[in-house]
Amino acid sequence: MHFSLTLTHGIYTFRFDVEMAGKDKNFERWRLIAGDRVVVLQSNRPMLQARRLKKKPVTWKVVEGEVKDEKALAKVCKAIEDHLAGPPPPPPAPSPFPDLPARWILNQPNERKKGGSSGPPIGERGK
Repeated sequence: MHFSLTLTHGIYTFRFDVEMAGKDKNFERWRLIAGDRVVVLQSNRPMLQARRLKKKPVTWKVVEGEVKDEKALAKVCKAIEDHLAGPPPPPPAPSPFPDLPARWILNQPNERKKGGSSGPPIGERGK
């Protein structure tokens, strides 16, 4: 698998070519290439998928190369995860139903709370 990433971090824009360097049942390795620099990252995503641990975060580790900015590395790892997850889901469609009259009725003032009409007299309420 091979794809490109473009990330903005502060005032800098980073462009990477990302390719899968290897994969087994527990780990996968990703090679990040930017110009003449190469960094290899390892993640435990296959193991988490095999165990169906959807809520556990993926652990990333630098295997080869040098990374000076840990925050930029975290952004790169998040971008790789987002790319592998696929496109974001489309926004929900608008409701085909119009605003129901019940909402309009609920917004009307209540006459009994204003003290205008207290309803039928007590003697006629039970009838």
